[in-house]
Amino acid sequence: MEEKRKEIRRNLKKDEKTVLEIVNRQRDLYFDELKTLLNTTHNDLEKILDVLSLQSKIKVKRELLDSSWTKRISAITDYSKDVDVSGLKINKTRKDFIWNLFSRQPCFICIFHEKCNETNLEKQLNPHHCQWLNEWIEATLEGKEYSINFDDIKNTVQD
Repeated sequence: MEEKRKEIRRNLKKDEKTVLEIVNRQRDLYFDELKTLLNTTHNDLEKILDVLSLQSKIKVKRELLDSSWTKRISAITDYSKDVDVSGLKINKTRKDFIWNLFSRQPCFICIFHEKCNETNLEKQLNPHHCQWLNEWIEATLEGKEYSINFDDIKNTVQD
């Protein structure tokens, strides 16, 4: 356990930096592709990926590819420098302070939440394509208050 803590805190070695650069450039690749690019041993690459994964520099996920298990290595994009997060002051004496605390996120009151999921092919009911979620994100990033009335939407959909 102590060794794992040391691995998380230490600086990257030259070969680990090289792997990280390749993964960040490629964005997404499989273990064998990375191994070919580096011309390294299986065990050495495993150790490097463990360190990078422990330090949350990359994401490693097992996948079934061509009837055999492999690892898919993906870059992790750091958006922390792109978004300015400032303190939010909430008036807890107001009845709707929880609603304001969560920035009026539409998923909390969406009338379609039972049908909404990532595998739903109907774009309106898929969080990756939801117009209301996109509108909320845009409003939040612009510092505006988002408001939606699903009763009006429900009446329009049912007509």
